[in-house]
Amino acid sequence: MGIGYDPSADLLFGALARSGLAVVGGLLAGSGADGVRGLNILSEAGAKVFVQRPADYAPRDRYDRVRALGLDLADLRQEAIPDWILEQTNAAGKLSPPAIGAPRTSRSPLRR
Repeated sequence: MGIGYDPSADLLFGALARSGLAVVGGLLAGSGADGVRGLNILSEAGAKVFVQRPADYAPRDRYDRVRALGLDLADLRQEAIPDWILEQTNAAGKLSPPAIGAPRTSRSPLRR
């Protein structure tokens, strides 16, 4: 029996959202849904988030799933991502930690 592939971006983003830290995160264009739920949780926690706008030849299903959520996020072309991240992190003194409604626990909000 093989180990298989177990996507983990959702778990990572969920843990970051619950950390109480000021977070900047995003999803790159591609296929599959990994990271979409987690990006939603990050956004709801007050993190600055982005999604990469896919090139004409790239898969766009992840991008479409994120856009369908109606999140307040930056919609960026690949070449704009580094500058956006730098702008957000340079403004880190202005970022406040995300407001987390639930008390901290060791259990991730995305556990199956």
